[in-house]
Amino acid sequence: MDASTWDLGLPLFGDVTVNANSTLTVSAHAAEKELRGITVTGGKKLVVWGVISNGGTYQNLSGSPTLSAYFGTSGSIGTNKYQMLTKDKLSGSDNSAGQVTLSGSLDYMDRNYLGTIRFDYNGYNASSGGYRSIGAGDITLDSLAWSGNIAPDNKSYGLYSVSGAGISGQGDTAGGLAGGLASPWSGTPGLTYMGAYTPSGGQGPYVWTAPLYSYNASQASKTTADGGAFFALTGGMWRDKTFNADIYGLYVSPTGKAGILKGPLTGNYYPDITMYRADGSWTAVELGSGRSTADITGINITTPYASMDSTLGTALVSGSFSGGSFVQATGGTTYQACAYTVPDRKWGITQAIIGGTFTGTPPDTWYLGTDYINSGNTIATGSETIGKPAGAAGKLLGDTRGFAADITATPFTWINVGETIGTYNLSALTWQAVQIAAYVDTSTFLTLAQTDAGRATLQQLNIPAIEVGKTTLTGNGPNASTQGNLSVTMSNVTFFASSAGGAPRIWATNGVTGSYDTAYGYANTTVPLTGNGLTTNFNVKTWDTAGGKWLSTVTNGGGTYSGTGSMNGSVVEFRGAAAGTINTGAGTIAGTAAGTAK
Repeated sequence: MDASTWDLGLPLFGDVTVNANSTLTVSAHAAEKELRGITVTGGKKLVVWGVISNGGTYQNLSGSPTLSAYFGTSGSIGTNKYQMLTKDKLSGSDNSAGQVTLSGSLDYMDRNYLGTIRFDYNGYNASSGGYRSIGAGDITLDSLAWSGNIAPDNKSYGLYSVSGAGISGQGDTAGGLAGGLASPWSGTPGLTYMGAYTPSGGQGPYVWTAPLYSYNASQASKTTADGGAFFALTGGMWRDKTFNADIYGLYVSPTGKAGILKGPLTGNYYPDITMYRADGSWTAVELGSGRSTADITGINITTPYASMDSTLGTALVSGSFSGGSFVQATGGTTYQACAYTVPDRKWGITQAIIGGTFTGTPPDTWYLGTDYINSGNTIATGSETIGKPAGAAGKLLGDTRGFAADITATPFTWINVGETIGTYNLSALTWQAVQIAAYVDTSTFLTLAQTDAGRATLQQLNIPAIEVGKTTLTGNGPNASTQGNLSVTMSNVTFFASSAGGAPRIWATNGVTGSYDTAYGYANTTVPLTGNGLTTNFNVKTWDTAGGKWLSTVTNGGGTYSGTGSMNGSVVEFRGAAAGTINTGAGTIAGTAAGTAK
């Protein structure tokens, strides 16, 4: 079969400069190519090919007879975009008379296929002048079930570093491709990232934040070939030419099923050729149905549902390891975060970059806490991270749980669970990390937690869903004739663990109620609450009677719990946030609350 019309990229070595034992530079070439191939079962393509170049120059600056180099390039042929690079170095030789050989294999990806190119390459400096070469080999390609674009994040970067001076963009991975051989909503399929990156900070380490969205080139749409759609965030750390990361995404399948995609990524980046490759898998966790792909294709990277940065509010980052402490850096932006969601906000994904300085010696176990409230007091969030063994010096890994209250539109609260991935520098005493997580709003979470099937769904997201205790917390304040009285009840505050009998990790309630003296306002009012041996402070941050909504933080929660469940008799600490509505006619409030516990 004549495959000459197939829009496949081929390794034309005049496209690049390769730094290796010697410096191979081939440029200004004219090339001809020819392909022959067949399509076999499953859409796999088997191809043989050849290329001829004529013109340009070749130099071996070191004079070494042995060549060993990485190679990578990207480009477009027709409407098809491609990426190719070596996992392992190519090998070759130079006979010192201008004749060079190279051979090896390349990983290949375009918008339609993923596979391997094998080749042999020979070139020489012709006596008549100029450099000439010929390359030939074969290609094995598998059809992609979906393709995606790797983009810059909402700050126009994808790679960051963090120092005592704050967070700074260090380039991005935009322009790369991603794809998989099975649809994202089919079990636990694999996925591959591949592309070039633009570094401005040397070889790293970097925090990696790249978004990924589905893209169908044949229709120029943000969908998959089977009619679904997804939008995802990457959170990872590049260090020592390797990286590990997690991906969390939102999806709607072709049949309208919808939820969260999540999974791990590992790979390598190659500073010599400024390219990278990642491989991993993800799982679709279904949270609803009857959705439109417009819920996903309508997401705009540059305008997240919420931006939560140090420059937009107050962010606190603190923790400890090995007797020392994380401390927030003293200057610059030390916390920046964003969230994306489906239109009704029942679930979403969040991402944060944090960093600063520390004292002491980081071990495998550590703790990190964050708190944030924006300048308008309309969003309050917090998180806790419990460190775990990272497997290598200089790396940080941890499990993160968090919460938020939001009254930017209809008031709601959420629980989020995910991972923290980072690194530290013992000589500079600095650390940097990215947090990435999925959130579920409080009402959806509590509904799911009531059934075996719902708890299984939550456990797929690593959200604790086993009830271990329950209390009702009540209180009044400030009880002064010049300030009025605000009475608050948080009914059925339920604590959840990851396993039966386990320690509480999160809490939530749909039953925040109260009454107030309508002659007064209650912003910046603290109401102490008590119940079943526990106490906490309900701190009103926003009291908006015109808009009919309020927002509070829940702080300093703790005590020895006495009540039902396996938590009975345990010393508990907890915090969180709450939000809801104000009925000015009746002088009452209602809402939800959620938070973390330990």
